[in-house]
Amino acid sequence: MTCNLDPIDSFLAATDYSATSQRTMNNSAGIKGFAPMNLIKSSEDFNSNDWTKTDTAVTPNAAMAPDGTLTADKISHTSTSAFLTQNVTMVSGVDYVSGVFAKYVDNQWFRIQVDGGVDVWFDLLSGAVGTETGATGGITLLDNDWYYLTVSSTAPDTNRNFLVTLADGDGSFTETSGTFAYIWGAHLYENGLAGMFDVPEDQRALAALPKYLPNKAVVTGPNLVSNGTFDSSTAGWTAHNSGVLSVSSSALRVTNGASGRGGAYQVVTTEVGKSYKLTFDAIAGTSPATFVYVGTIAGSGGLAAHTNVLVVGGVLFFTATSVTSYVTLLPSYSSNGLYADFDNITVEEVDRNPSAARFLPRRDNHEYIDGAWVKGMKAESEARTNLFTEAFELDGTAPWAKSSAATLSQDATGPDGLTSAVTLLDSGATGTGVVQIFYSGITVATSTAYTYSVYCKADQLDWVALKTELFTTPANGSTYFDLTNGAVGATATGHTARVSDEGNGWFRCSITFTTDASDTSGTLLVQVADANADNVVDLDGTSSILIYGAQFEAGSTPSSLIPTYGATRTRTAETFTQKEDKIIWPNTTYVDGTELVTNGTFDADTDWTKGTNATISGGTLSYAGGSGNTDSYQSVTTTSGSTYAVSFTLSGVTAGSAYVRLSGTASSTKSADGTYTIYYVSAGTGNMFVDVSSDFVGSIDNISVKEINPRALCVSMH
Repeated sequence: MTCNLDPIDSFLAATDYSATSQRTMNNSAGIKGFAPMNLIKSSEDFNSNDWTKTDTAVTPNAAMAPDGTLTADKISHTSTSAFLTQNVTMVSGVDYVSGVFAKYVDNQWFRIQVDGGVDVWFDLLSGAVGTETGATGGITLLDNDWYYLTVSSTAPDTNRNFLVTLADGDGSFTETSGTFAYIWGAHLYENGLAGMFDVPEDQRALAALPKYLPNKAVVTGPNLVSNGTFDSSTAGWTAHNSGVLSVSSSALRVTNGASGRGGAYQVVTTEVGKSYKLTFDAIAGTSPATFVYVGTIAGSGGLAAHTNVLVVGGVLFFTATSVTSYVTLLPSYSSNGLYADFDNITVEEVDRNPSAARFLPRRDNHEYIDGAWVKGMKAESEARTNLFTEAFELDGTAPWAKSSAATLSQDATGPDGLTSAVTLLDSGATGTGVVQIFYSGITVATSTAYTYSVYCKADQLDWVALKTELFTTPANGSTYFDLTNGAVGATATGHTARVSDEGNGWFRCSITFTTDASDTSGTLLVQVADANADNVVDLDGTSSILIYGAQFEAGSTPSSLIPTYGATRTRTAETFTQKEDKIIWPNTTYVDGTELVTNGTFDADTDWTKGTNATISGGTLSYAGGSGNTDSYQSVTTTSGSTYAVSFTLSGVTAGSAYVRLSGTASSTKSADGTYTIYYVSAGTGNMFVDVSSDFVGSIDNISVKEINPRALCVSMH
């Protein structure tokens, strides 16, 4: 077949990428580090609900940010124990770098804390780093008197708070009340291995700052809220519980009714899987607090919630799980007559939900192929867990043990470019023996494939053996690897062996085996070898190899390195979702199936089971208004796993949304006139559905379903 070929950058522009954990990659020199990440949520929106504001007021979009946009926020405190903070999950004992952009207004000292005991103070007038406690600070002067402040520290445990405050002075834990500073662009990333690699230039906020990755949402759609400014009426809003609605000073006043409960809601039409941004002003009247919820029913915060909002506005991000989402505004539930005022309500589609850490794809990853580092994009669609709790401490200390080995330590340069590899050396005694380190009693599941891998490099000797012991299956046995020629030697029964050249003299050696129905645990070993099938070496200080990065994972192949530091660790799957308006199909004829829909042009009132409020007339299937619409459908025959092109035309749409889909597939709602083609993988014989929202008004025509062949999309890599 012939394919339209497209470079990586265009491919990424045409897809939505998703990952929820860090992942390792190689740079052009083969050094191992991390793909760009930002663990801070809503990094450029401190008014978002992702930030906890304790006695701190945030004025959004109050100044020009370092990137030249009006997106910098102003902060001030209302007490001497105030702060702005966000909780971040880290890995204990691992190095991190955190930072934020700040600009002086009228308070000299600025403090960043990465939880208790890790604090750095910064002078926003002189551009100097002040007191450093448990961390190292850095400050970079940018244009227009902005500074980029950074803190390098080691996480003492897994649950940390990234916190910023306006301090009374250098080293002071007392906050200054009533003064101001501008802030923008918070960032926190894992800095283990060789660190986080540079953010690609087209993803940077500032070209000169390659380590800052924005985690923000860009608005891509119109405001979906009707009458969110309440200039003259409460139109479009419905009372919730016993709430009473009125307009006061061009704001919606929501008053609790006789039950002491009240609220207002509006249903907005959303698309499943899409992300949205909700903004609002909440003005407390007699209510001690106000609440804003987004959910799939009135009064629910199942998608997003902003609680205890008092005399401030806010921002919520949510991902729709239904074609209808409820925006609910509530005063405090306590007594009747309490009221709160709300204004400037908007809901807009955005390109991503920043209420989660951001991880970029490994698009500039390098692999060592035929003696050269070749650039491409690395993606793994399967989650993996490194079951070794210590991937790098291969020195014979717990949980690893050693036999006939010298005192071991990380004393050699590893694949990450650091002094992180261990020289596995004999004890220096006399005679001969087996020099090894081993991990005992690792738990396994029955009848499951596992892969055990270690990075190895020749030193005084150039052979290594990976051994399994105390499993029922496979039986005890060693598989040998040639560390000069990168070849597999003698292979134990039950082992499938692989070796890959990792460059710089390093090879990744791995064995795969499958446990049996009685296996629950076993031991994994690394042994220095004299030659193929010979693991007995001289114990005179002349028998050594280098080792690094052990990994044990469920799966039939070794996956990319997953660092561990005292606990197992999971790398989640990466996904690429093709944007339907960016699909690049093969440049050959690809629709080869026959038409599966009968009367898709609605020339007669036949072949379709019409839903409530649906009519077939004049060559269209139409819904004419009211509420309570239900879906229309007909039976079609498809092949499970095959791909189909589903096309249809919408016209005269004045309310709601509609979509056409195969049974068992997800929807892709449309709410505007136009002709659409959507591609589905069939789950098997079923129905062709015309799904409509309960308030849809419009017509559907020209419905077609045909199989696609070839079922492929080709893109090129660098």
